[in-house]
Amino acid sequence: MNYSRQTVLSWEDLEARMLELGGALIDEIDNGDEDIPTEVRTNMLRAALSPEDFEEFMELERVVEDTREQEPYFVADSYFEEYTKEQVDDMYRLPPSWVVIDWEATAKNLQVDYAYVEFGGKGWWYRE
Repeated sequence: MNYSRQTVLSWEDLEARMLELGGALIDEIDNGDEDIPTEVRTNMLRAALSPEDFEEFMELERVVEDTREQEPYFVADSYFEEYTKEQVDDMYRLPPSWVVIDWEATAKNLQVDYAYVEFGGKGWWYRE
């Protein structure tokens, strides 16, 4: 997946990409047996996937597992200020001429309610 062009991703997007990369392989490896040691499973994935796909799969697996309970949306760090503007606009529907806001500061203030994670070569914010 080309993450450089993405601005917002859902948890489901990440899970779908994981399945695209290794879904059938994971089913074959696990085969209903949850007793396969993590190291063995990792080595089997490493042998079956290209180095780039393996790295991406492992990153996504970590993020998906860490955020499974929330199933959040991920907002690219470089897009967070624009995302903040869109959220305010959606909430208040004020004409742009009425809104005089320091968007950079507002976005920074909102980030205290978000967690930060890196995958796909860039940073992402998601609500915990």
